[in-house]
Amino acid sequence: SRGQYLNDQSDKPPAQRKEFQRNNPKTKLITKTDLGLIVNSWRQKPYHVSKGAQANFKEFIKSLPLAEDWEQNNAQYNDQHFYDLVAKTIVMRALRKEIPSQNWYEGFPANIVTYSIAWLAYCMEKSKVCINSESIWRSQACPSELLAILLLMAEQINDHIVSVAGNPTTYAKSERCWKELITKLMPEQLSFDDGLFIDASSAQLAKKTAKLEQTKINKMITEIDLYQIDEDSWVKIHEFMLKYNKMSPNKSRLINALKIGEIPDYTLLNILIKDVKEYEKLGGVINQK
Repeated sequence: SRGQYLNDQSDKPPAQRKEFQRNNPKTKLITKTDLGLIVNSWRQKPYHVSKGAQANFKEFIKSLPLAEDWEQNNAQYNDQHFYDLVAKTIVMRALRKEIPSQNWYEGFPANIVTYSIAWLAYCMEKSKVCINSESIWRSQACPSELLAILLLMAEQINDHIVSVAGNPTTYAKSERCWKELITKLMPEQLSFDDGLFIDASSAQLAKKTAKLEQTKINKMITEIDLYQIDEDSWVKIHEFMLKYNKMSPNKSRLINALKIGEIPDYTLLNILIKDVKEYEKLGGVINQK
């Protein structure tokens, strides 16, 4: 998030700052605007990415759960989701590094990269495959074979972007550029036999399994958080809920049970979570046992 990387090292003496930078190299930093560019490229929205980091970020955040829906939708953001995002970042940055050294390169690197990644994603969708994120995560490098495929695609993308009259960058910002690209190029047939890609149905199953596992973890964390609230804090939370007409007989019984250390069922605990978070959001202080 904004300033976090710099803030985490700003108060350290020089030796500790160098150690921090060794353990957290800036080359592996992903800012929130970087994330928007990466995600929307792989989601086949290169025309949004081509409008620039800030404009694209506004589009990207539309895809995120609203704050009030976070508890019901956050299980999709799990370890596997993180590994997949990092793998896609590695691939995209590897392509960006290689583009300027190609003989056909005439400029417009950002447009070429986002459209090339989007075109790869389109071809994967048609071939019913996904990139092998787990393999890329383990190696922390883009496979040379995948990079070669992308560079061939990038040359076609370059030809398409510069083929129109006028400013290629302006053309790349329009959805028309993407739609015309899809009608002009024949999708590549990609196979999961070579290890670069995996079957889409297998990837979907792994994604579903990871989400279910994260749901269990989230429940466990919530239970632990609620069990650790001390008795005095529960008294204040109870008063807050009464004041704002959030109290019910069920909630009152749950609070009394938690105050004396009883462990109610999670499905019952779930009705308290929103109120506890609202109490904190409005400045309420929670102490642990």
